[in-house]
Amino acid sequence: MKGRGRRGIFFAVLSSLVFLLIIARLAQLQLLEGEFWQEKATLASERELKVPARRGGLFDRNGTPLAVSDHRCQVGVFRPEYWRGAQRSANLARLLGLTAESVRQSLRGREGHVVLHRSALLSPAVEDSLRTLYGLTCEPATNRNYPLGDVAARIIGRINRAGVGDAGFEEMFQERLAGCAGRALVRYDGGLRQSERERLVLTKPRDGEDIVLTLDRNVQMLIDAELVSACERATAESGMAIAVNIEDAEILAIAQYPNLDRERRGGYDASRWQSRAAVAAFEPGSTFKVFTAASLLSHAVCDTATRFSGEKVPGQRRAEHDMGGFTFQDVHPVCNVSFRHAFAVSSNIIFGKAAGLLRREEFSQDLRNFGFGERTGIGWPLESAGILRAPERWSERSQPTLAIGQEIGVTLLQLATAYRAVFGDGLLRDLQVVRTGLDFGGNRRERELARRGRRVVAPALLSTLRAMCADVVDEDYGTGTSARVRGLELGGKTGTAQMIALDGQGYDAQRHVAGFVGFAPVAAPRVLVLLFLEGVRGQMRWGGISAAPAVGRIFEGLLLSTEHLDLPADRLVQEVAGRAMPDLAGRSADRVYELASASELEISPAAPGPDAVVVGQLPAAGTPLRAGSVRVQLAWSHAGKSRSR
Repeated sequence: MKGRGRRGIFFAVLSSLVFLLIIARLAQLQLLEGEFWQEKATLASERELKVPARRGGLFDRNGTPLAVSDHRCQVGVFRPEYWRGAQRSANLARLLGLTAESVRQSLRGREGHVVLHRSALLSPAVEDSLRTLYGLTCEPATNRNYPLGDVAARIIGRINRAGVGDAGFEEMFQERLAGCAGRALVRYDGGLRQSERERLVLTKPRDGEDIVLTLDRNVQMLIDAELVSACERATAESGMAIAVNIEDAEILAIAQYPNLDRERRGGYDASRWQSRAAVAAFEPGSTFKVFTAASLLSHAVCDTATRFSGEKVPGQRRAEHDMGGFTFQDVHPVCNVSFRHAFAVSSNIIFGKAAGLLRREEFSQDLRNFGFGERTGIGWPLESAGILRAPERWSERSQPTLAIGQEIGVTLLQLATAYRAVFGDGLLRDLQVVRTGLDFGGNRRERELARRGRRVVAPALLSTLRAMCADVVDEDYGTGTSARVRGLELGGKTGTAQMIALDGQGYDAQRHVAGFVGFAPVAAPRVLVLLFLEGVRGQMRWGGISAAPAVGRIFEGLLLSTEHLDLPADRLVQEVAGRAMPDLAGRSADRVYELASASELEISPAAPGPDAVVVGQLPAAGTPLRAGSVRVQLAWSHAGKSRSR
């Protein structure tokens, strides 16, 4: 009995001690550490989230959207088993615009967090209600739409999976478009993010700017289509073109071939998204002779009437002349002709001779004054400075070779900038790509026209250079007669250059760059168009055969369908026949072909599929149509599919 009593007392004391320890610990937690654990519990049910800013849109000069964002949500669940029930999955599917079966299929056999919709378009009320539901997550998602699809895809650019622009204008204007994200504090009910109880905005997001570009959708469509057509006719490896408003130095369109298909782009290969107009340096061939002529005439070492021998030998189809150990050739040789005549027939021999009248340093400085050898001020990502060696590194053949546009590397942007000065006011000014900036509140920020510039052509010389370029097209002996457009005074310059061999060793005798630079009207230039085809072989290598006709068709389209030339259409269209271009926007492929058949319209390019719809057209709706068939350029998109990232 005594032993049992002692054991009882022992257990009673031990129990009392344990009880006292528990009481002491509870007191410690409640009285001494209560505030600490309360804060821990609060933090466990709170989370600070980033509230993304709305990305600004890109619009063409007439307000057509080129890249826009809409507010989407990524919706998922943390309790798949809870939402597998028929009624719950059906209700959730209805809110998300999905089928109940697809929701159940997504949840079947899954554990943890399951994403049901990565880009749900929800009303604010539905979005708020979803956040309060048990085990549901609803977070903002990046969604970028490109309404014109593949039209100007490379220059508009893209955003990556992090929502950051990494190509084209999306990259160029990343800071302005992106805005600044805000912060929100979200409190959840108990459990693993079962439902959102409260959301407090700590910092409001600052939305990005809307940017109105200088691009014109109609001009872009026209140049896209004509570049593709020219490249296919010449079986060119690649091609590029640009159109510029001469007065304001505004870029109206930039095109590149082969086209880039956003829907089948095959991942994020950055090289496929580069704009060759800015990053690819090439030898411009005889299109460069305009700048050689400007240098020769400005230094008064010759004038347009100065006569040179083109070394033509009777009975021979080619002329040859040695220039510092390098033989110059002309396939259309001339005898003793004026410098102006030599320009129109594009005589390499005469231009090589004439260039020798200049001092090496002054010729080099003139070319640099035109902007060659340095980046333009446009600010394009990864833009190339081209290649122009210092005169002390020139060989004996360098000066005559440079005079005909070889032994130099230029970008299309550099060439367009310099040509705009020659056919414009004689001032070298940065090309413009932005007209105005708009934020989402409707506030307008006007850009200042870049009127600054350095004088590169004397005012008295401008009309002479324009007249020489008019001869190229107007005179029957000119190399650009295939660019003629009825009812329009068009000037320009053809060019052909051998391409650097693929191994980088010398020139490839089979592959050429064929180009044409055109402007109109000659008396008061308004629009400049440059078009170059690369990797051209055979007879199509001549710019006057492959590139000049394409530029002529572009100007014909500009004259008919845009305001940029500001000329009455009846100067070109003599017979209207009482017809007008129908509005095809939003129409299905079947309906378009039905209308085309009834109206004698030739549709180009063909619809990419039976679900395609028209998102742009040229000529524009209401344009008077000539008698007979009329070619119509269309931009297509796919119904029910968002070309977005």
